[in-house]
Amino acid sequence: MPLSTPPIARATMLIRRPVAEVFNAFVEPAVTTRFWFSRASGRLEPGATVTWYWDHYGVSGEVTVTALEPNRRLAIAWPTPVEWTFTPRGDGTFVSIVASGFTGTDDEQVAQALDSTEGFNLVISASKAWLEHGIELRLVTDKTHHPSRLIGDPDDEATMSGNGPKQKGDHVIGRLFLGDSGLHPNTVNLVVNSTATLNPLSSTMPKRPHRSGYRRAGQGHMRDPLMLALR
Repeated sequence: MPLSTPPIARATMLIRRPVAEVFNAFVEPAVTTRFWFSRASGRLEPGATVTWYWDHYGVSGEVTVTALEPNRRLAIAWPTPVEWTFTPRGDGTFVSIVASGFTGTDDEQVAQALDSTEGFNLVISASKAWLEHGIELRLVTDKTHHPSRLIGDPDDEATMSGNGPKQKGDHVIGRLFLGDSGLHPNTVNLVVNSTATLNPLSSTMPKRPHRSGYRRAGQGHMRDPLMLALR
């Protein structure tokens, strides 16, 4: 049966801090890096395009601010739409994050929405821990173990420079939705060294990944999405 409405991802949380402080946490990278990405090329400003980096995964994502209403609303294209709303509630702030615009077959859209929901719930929970208690939970970092190495797509004749060819003993084991780690729902190939310890992977992953907005940190855009290895 076809989908009656496009799936969305939603994460909500009451954060017991003033709305100005909570809003700032998502636009000011000096704060956001305490609970989400590793670093950023700049602060989120109206119309700005910035790059977020997850150094522990070796990936980056370019986001463009499409709307910014201080202490009320933030929207970005990443490349699909993500929107935050901030509502004062008592002595705290109710935060809602909604991601939409997923592509592919109906099954793929649903899978992306589910994975993105998990990822943004990790982000919003980690932000609550930092803002309310000053604790870095490292949820995004620890959700998917660190890659021991990153190599190019075996279907792509031009692997990423500096990583060399695929080594004997490496094998493709599936695909990972970056939404699992609070990154982005686009898929990446998953490659691990034969000595790696793996997390279980869903058997319903799509056969081919969608075009990704990610690139290797410090490298140009690849023709296919990145290969991500689990430790």
